[in-house]
Amino acid sequence: MRLTVLILMLTVACAHSVGGGAPLSTPDGGGSMTELEDLSARVHVRELLDRYHAGINTRDFDLLATLFTGDAVWEVGPEPAIHVRGRDAIMAKLHETVGRQELLVQANFAMMIDVVDRDHARAHSTIIELGRAASGGMQVIAAYDDELVRVGGRWRYARHKMTVKLANDASVPGKLYPPATEDTAGNKAFVLEMIGQKKQLSDYPDRVSDAIVVHEPSSLPFGGTYRGIKAFEQFYPRVRAFYDFTHFELQHVYADGDKVFAISKAAIAHTSDSILLCEEMTFSHGKVVEVRLYFYDSRPVHRSIADAARAAG
Repeated sequence: MRLTVLILMLTVACAHSVGGGAPLSTPDGGGSMTELEDLSARVHVRELLDRYHAGINTRDFDLLATLFTGDAVWEVGPEPAIHVRGRDAIMAKLHETVGRQELLVQANFAMMIDVVDRDHARAHSTIIELGRAASGGMQVIAAYDDELVRVGGRWRYARHKMTVKLANDASVPGKLYPPATEDTAGNKAFVLEMIGQKKQLSDYPDRVSDAIVVHEPSSLPFGGTYRGIKAFEQFYPRVRAFYDFTHFELQHVYADGDKVFAISKAAIAHTSDSILLCEEMTFSHGKVVEVRLYFYDSRPVHRSIADAARAAG
């Protein structure tokens, strides 16, 4: 299909080079488009749709995050009923819905693309979806009605609407082959370097997913769940202020599969106390996608926090 499209593009280009190719008017009166411009828009919109489903099938959340505008809308209905607005909210929901499936495959076809003008298009397509989670399997047939816009020269989703036509809670039997294993030794060496040199994840942008999720214990002053590298960069200065990194000791690093566990002894700033930390880091394709912190304090942690607050105040 791609080869056929490219040959057609070359044919149209040749026609233009000898004076062919009448301009096409756009419905909104936004000026005329040549046949080559119209065809180029269709190819790039088709690529956007293909990249979305490839991202779902491979759980490439970094790729998926690049496909939506900042204020995009994602809708699914009638069941399950989903309506979220904004790239960050969409990515959080994709992490939730795709992440709970041990297998999820979508096949997209029968596409109809309407180019409205140079920066706007609509697309209708059909998908078949197979999924398997611990709770059971599913088979879905659905339609997508998408509104696309071109921003900064790249096409993105402004509205991504999925209408379920058939949903069947059916088992998906068979042996599931795991994906290629992570470079466990390489990931362990990375964590040893980063924590050993008292650096932070944002110092290694090529090793951190833009869609990273960080879980901090709720009993800490900065406790909560932070989604995305921007959220991490906003809350992490509070982490640096809470611990005394002049008295920070990396004790052990263990690695298994896509997980790396780092155990450290960290002093709490403005106190004589210290706690043992265990950071569980999950890797995907060589990048950190999730961090979960556990800690052990020899005395109730709220006392250490209160002492630190009094000393700092």
